[in-house]
Amino acid sequence: MKKTVLLILFASVLGCSTVPRITNREELNAHAVAMIRTGVKDKDECKTWYCTIGKTLPLEASKPVNTAAIEKYYKKLSSDDPYANIRLMYNMERIDKQKYHELMAQKAEQLYLESAAALQRFQALNQMFPSTSPSYQNTYSTYTPRQTPLYAPSYTTPTAIITPTVGDTTRQGTYLGQWSANSYDTDSINNPYGAGSQYKKNGLKNPYSEYGNPYSSKSPNNPYATDTPKLYDRDGNYRGKLSNNTYDPDSISNPYGRYGSKYSRDSINNPYGAGNPYSPNSPANPYGQGLSIFGAD
Repeated sequence: MKKTVLLILFASVLGCSTVPRITNREELNAHAVAMIRTGVKDKDECKTWYCTIGKTLPLEASKPVNTAAIEKYYKKLSSDDPYANIRLMYNMERIDKQKYHELMAQKAEQLYLESAAALQRFQALNQMFPSTSPSYQNTYSTYTPRQTPLYAPSYTTPTAIITPTVGDTTRQGTYLGQWSANSYDTDSINNPYGAGSQYKKNGLKNPYSEYGNPYSSKSPNNPYATDTPKLYDRDGNYRGKLSNNTYDPDSISNPYGRYGSKYSRDSINNPYGAGNPYSPNSPANPYGQGLSIFGAD
């Protein structure tokens, strides 16, 4: 059971479904070294994973570790990874950490622009040859370039939690709380005794409320809903809809939309854009404020 859990954990770390068997720290070290040498992950991530997973594994291997096969496995992974070369430069200490994040952000921007251009071409073809199936109509958003700069990574912990201004004209609707990993903030939907309570009248975790009911048109739990709550950062910037609808152009679950694509700088799914885990606006930052959630009246 313990080995199965470890393999599942390592699978999530690598972002792939097929993972070589790891039973001891010698093998784990070989995997970490191969990941660094091929640029599959950066050296900081590898160090953290090695220390976390290695605690539960025996020290020595019962047979020689096949390092050649492990290296070949990760070379194959890195060949399809557009970020691999940048990670490799950082791992080989050719660039510092600040430059590393700058290049990663630039690469994410490049990939997003390429993705947006491909989607625009698809839209043009879709207009010339419209589909007979209504489920594929108007499912892609149009990319509009912004003049604002990319978010610069910050590694300082915010000193205070800023309470959202409910009266802000850019954030209309019913304030439902904060989408945040901070379980101590009373406004966080991850606080089971605060906004995340299953008994809260308008709570997203309340299966009987209009915002929590999986059959409600306003609930993020309804994969067909189009009137789901909207997300805003503390500066009032719109960050899309909190929704499981993969066809809604504004949904954070739409992998081709402006707010769901992992290449979009406006998407919380882009760790080098709006989804930077060090940003106080990021839902993944356990010390941050997260995003304000406003439901339609």
